[in-house]
Formats: sequence, C-alpha cells, structure tokens
Amino acid sequence: MLNPSNSDSLNGYIHMKLGWQYYPDGGNDSAGAFHYRQCLKLSDNPRHLGRSAFFMNMIHERSMDSAIHYFKIAEAYQEQTQDTAYLFHLYRNVSLVYQDHGYFQSAVDNLLKALSLAEAKEDQEQLADTYITLSNLFHDFEDFEEGKKYARYAMELTRSLPPEYWPYQRDALNVMAINFDDNQEFDSALYYHKLTENLILENNSQATLDRTLNNIGNTLKKMGRVGPALTYFLRSYDIIKQIDSPIIHYHKATVFTNLADIASLQGRQNAAYMYLDSAENNALTSDNYEKIRDLYQMKYLVNKRFGQTEAALTNLEKHLRLRDSVLDERNARLVKDLEVAYRTEKKEKENAKLQAVTAEQDLALNAARNRMLFIALTAGLLLLLAGFGYNGLRLKRKAEKAAAEEELQKIRFQSVIETEERERMRIAQDLHDGLGQILATAKLNVASLEGDQKGNEEEELITRSMHLLDESITELRAISHAMMPEVLRHKGLQPALHELAENINLSMQVQVLLQADEEVFERDKTRQSSLYRVIQEVINNMLKHSGATRIHLLLRRAGAGVELSISDNGKGFDTASIEKGRGLGWSNIFSRIRLMNGTVDVKSSPSGTTVYIKIPLEEV
Repeated sequence: MLNPSNSDSLNGYIHMKLGWQYYPDGGNDSAGAFHYRQCLKLSDNPRHLGRSAFFMNMIHERSMDSAIHYFKIAEAYQEQTQDTAYLFHLYRNVSLVYQDHGYFQSAVDNLLKALSLAEAKEDQEQLADTYITLSNLFHDFEDFEEGKKYARYAMELTRSLPPEYWPYQRDALNVMAINFDDNQEFDSALYYHKLTENLILENNSQATLDRTLNNIGNTLKKMGRVGPALTYFLRSYDIIKQIDSPIIHYHKATVFTNLADIASLQGRQNAAYMYLDSAENNALTSDNYEKIRDLYQMKYLVNKRFGQTEAALTNLEKHLRLRDSVLDERNARLVKDLEVAYRTEKKEKENAKLQAVTAEQDLALNAARNRMLFIALTAGLLLLLAGFGYNGLRLKRKAEKAAAEEELQKIRFQSVIETEERERMRIAQDLHDGLGQILATAKLNVASLEGDQKGNEEEELITRSMHLLDESITELRAISHAMMPEVLRHKGLQPALHELAENINLSMQVQVLLQADEEVFERDKTRQSSLYRVIQEVINNMLKHSGATRIHLLLRRAGAGVELSISDNGKGFDTASIEKGRGLGWSNIFSRIRLMNGTVDVKSSPSGTTVYIKIPLEEV
C-alpha cells in the first residue's frame, strides 16, 4: 500500500487513490481521469505522479498525442523512482499505441525496452507476454519470419509456466498460427489454430474462443474450403452475440465481413449485402481504422463479384482514401518529429555555447566546441536517416498509388466491357424479335401471292423477292448470333467455341482444329464472354489477313492458370506493327486480357502466326 510521505500533498494522494478506484478497478475512464489529473496538479511525490501519468496513458491509448504526452511524464518519474514494475507495463502499453497508429520502429523500440526490464528481473510471465506482443507486432507489419521467431520463443517459454498461466500458451500458439496464415503457409496455420482451439476447450474457457474459431474459418476460406469455413464463422458468431463488451463491435465486424465474403463466393447476393450492412454498423461503432478500411475493401470485392462496377469503384476509392489519410498523418508526424529533433539539438548547442563562454580555461572551451561538433554531426546524421525514412515512405506511397490507379483503370475498363456486352445482347435481341419478325411476316405475305394466275414476269418477281427475304433472314440471324451467341449465354464457353469452329469449317476454305478443356470459367459468365470475344477477334484477324488454310485453337488448364494458343499456317506479319499502330481489335484483345491479369505473346513468321495467352486461374 502507498502512504503519503512528508513531502506529499495529501489532496494529491487522495485523488490518486480515488482515481485508482474508478480506473482500472471500477472501469470508469472519465472519473478516473479527473482524479489522476488532480493528482498531477497537486502532488509533488514522484512515485504518485509517475503512476497517475501511467494510468492517464492507458486511458488515452486511442488518442496518440495524449497517450504519448502522459507516457513521457510517466517515464520520467518512473525512471527517477526506479519503479520498474510500472515502467515495464508503460513501455509495453505505449508500444501498442505506436503499433495501432502504424509507427513500427517506435513500437519495436519500446517493446525491446520492456523486454530488457523483463530479462533483468528474469520474470518469466513478462518475458512470455513481451515475446507474444513482439510476434504480433512483426505480424502486423508483415515481417512474418520475425513474427514466427518470437512466437517460437514464447511457445518454448510458456511450456515451463505453471498450469494457471495457460492463456500465455494459448496466445503463443495463436500468434504462431496467424503468422503462418498471412505468410500463406495454410497447413501449418491450421495446425496451430487447432492446437489453440483444443487448449481453450481443455480448460473449459470461452475467452477468445470466438476469435480462434474465426481464425480457423479464415484459414479454411483461403484454402478454398468454403463450406467448413462457413461453419466456423457461424460458431464464432454464436459466441459473440452473447457477449456484452465495449470491444465486441471490433470482433463482430470481423466475423460479419468474413460471412459476407463467404456468401459472395457462394453467389448469395442478398445474404452478402446483409452481412456487409452488419459489418459496417459494427466497424463504425468500433471506431477502428483497420476494421473500417477492411470493410470498404470487402465491399469493393463483393460489388466486383456481382458486377456492380460503379459501387465497386466507390468503395475502392473509400478504402484507398482511408489508407492514404493514415499515410498522410504518419508523414506529417514524421516531419513534426524531425522539426522537434532539430529544435532540441539547436537548443542544446546554444546551451553548450553559453557554458563554453563562461568557462575560464581554454581546455573547457575546446571541450565544449567538441561537444557542439558532435551534437551537430549527430543531429545531421539523425536528420539524414529520418530523411531516408521519409523518402522511403514517400516512394512506398507512390508505388501504392500507382497500383491503386492501375486497379481503378481495370475497373473502369471492366465497366466498359460489361456495358458493351449488355448492349450487344440488347441489339441482338432487338434484331431477332423486331426486324426478324418483320422479315418473317413479309415472307409470309409474299408467299401468299404464289399460286394465283400471274404472268411469268410476276412469278419471277415473287420468286426473287422470296429469295432476297430468305437471304436477309439468314444474314440477320448471322449478325444477331455474332453479336451474342445463344450457345455462349446458355451453355458456356466450350460449346460456343465448338459452334464457332463448325461455322467456319462449313465454308470449306479454312479448317479450324479445336481442343478445349471443360469449362475453365464456369462460375464467371463475364470472363467467359470476354475470352470468347478475344478468340473471335484473333480468328477474324487470321481469316481476313493471313491467307491461312488451317487454324489450330488450344484452350486448357495448365498448373495454376489457363493457357490459350491460337496458331495459323498463313503468311505472317510484322509484330512490331501491333505496338506502333495497335488498331481497335488488338487494343481490345490486350485490354481484355490485362483485365484478367493475363499476358499476351504474339509470334509471327512467313510460315504462320501464333497468339499465346496465359491467365492466372486464381484471378478468375
């Protein structure tokens, strides 16, 4: 128990004790903060001041400026009083504040200070906690090998802890699992997730079980095991909905986002949007940047899967704007830190100069000058290093912005393609239902004139008219079919390609040899249509310009992708002309394939041309 010393202000001590009762004991942040502030105003006891500032740091952990302000006060007093127990937790807490706001190096620096204190005391519990926190930190900043290293340290240490410390073992297993998961080592991730689940169940605990079940579902989803993943997500939600906690909105947002992802992968559009609405409500209530950012990213993916291009574009821009705002904040803070560091060094130099002037001996003067030179060099080095850091952030942001712009360009082009396909379908339907019916009716009317007593000239005119009407109907059907083949709409890509080849072969001038695997895009009609247009355009170019008598078309699955090869035995052409001119046909071919993250390679010689296209399967 803490007692007021002679130099203590009794009122300050009383306020500290009252603050303690409200927070952390009573969970009342605002009342606790009031009393801790009064203690900081009234007390002159360094220990009481340090602990009041410590709890103020915890209360303000979501406001970075306030948290860092009270951290510096607490650190100064706790170092003065050698209050190492509180100092350990102070460094740990402030590292989490830096981590939440994206300051990786500051987070690591403070955690390593906490680790040093734990090692000095040989405190096994604090060591385990710090290893787990370091593993989490490296995971969040995507250094998964370091994350696994510290998780391994934690796992080795927690095995020797008494049974009542099993939650540390649970957290060590969990952080190992999530590092494997985000490093795309899914089998290992699933193994450690299941160990975590078993440990929780063995100890008859519900604490964090919802998160573990959600993590297992997430790993299964990434492995393509959608059904089992959905089961785990629903089990997680069954637990979460019974919990009443201020932080539960964060976890609900996570589960609802995953459920929306699963529903969209299964084609359940209404369910996907229902889950997204719930995810958005909880993400906004949690006021967590990461959850809100991830929400807009998932809304973009769901919109894109259901062909809602404008909504997808809007949500992608929200996602990027939110991410960029954090980058701007980090850059602004970096500049501010540089400015503070510069002013601090400048003040130190001025103090050193003042001390040198008042010194009586030349030796002291020279020493002061040396100190000034050292400080100046150090400051310059710090500024230079910080400048490199800032420049690195700027270059990273520039690269991210370029990637985002490329993604936006893909979405815009996809919108154009989808609009074009809808328009093709509409025109084809209008030709068939409108003009086609008119021509059919006209033929019936002309046919009704046959058989009457007419002269030879009239009979010949009726016969010619019937022949022209037959040709017009045939041509109309060909145009309508070319714009939107019925077989493509109703049966898929492979049957449509067989029909295309058969129609060309009927001409008896060019032979098309077709080898096509079973449906490679069976769940994605948009990409089926897009690839069909590419094949149609390439073959039309060969029929018009190559003089070929044989065309070989090969479409197959190959490894993790789809390969398409179209070759002819024609006269070839200069492939450089594609880049120089690139008419509308080639432009559409390259754009459509780029939209599917594929590649196009054209090789030509006097003995023929081959167009080779490869599309990663996971992108379709």
